[in-house]
Amino acid sequence: MNSNIPVYLVFGPQGSGKSTQAELLSEKLSIPYFDAGNELRRFVETDSDEANIVRSKMQNGQLVSNDILRRLFSQFMETHNCSNGIVADGFPRNITQVELLTELAEQHRWQVIGLFIDISDEIAKERLSKRFSVVDGKKVVRSDDQPAIVEKRLQVFKRETLPVLEYLKQHFTLHVIDGTPSIEEVHKQVLTAING
Repeated sequence: MNSNIPVYLVFGPQGSGKSTQAELLSEKLSIPYFDAGNELRRFVETDSDEANIVRSKMQNGQLVSNDILRRLFSQFMETHNCSNGIVADGFPRNITQVELLTELAEQHRWQVIGLFIDISDEIAKERLSKRFSVVDGKKVVRSDDQPAIVEKRLQVFKRETLPVLEYLKQHFTLHVIDGTPSIEEVHKQVLTAING
């Protein structure tokens, strides 16, 4: 790989719209988009003991093991052209996964750029309470968007992911984006931040 390949890591609590912003950035820059949540959901659809364990953890608002995410991220890199960069959503999620990120960054001479879409707990809960899927013509709240699970997910996010942001700020680059306005406004903030 060429040197100084930009790797954009998009973070934010549940309901911050981080996945939407990661997708928009991927489209804008025409580089692959790694969505850890989607990759995990695809993984748990397979019929294996490992998939069953991961599915159970996800339903309970727990983070899955680092080994699984490492494998999914490595497989993604092997099957996509990441020579011009990559946008990653949901990785790394904790300090242990940062070790993998640091290894890869040194190995490929990446330019790591963190983007934290910041919203309050109150806004996160309000947004998630309105999120639903349509199943058989009926509106259904996703199992991991139930209030008790949301509370747990926000706690896990703070405990596991906020130290990652501190690490990025110290060793790489971190931009904090106000996730409160409209999708378009947040996207503008993102582009302004990365174009500096």
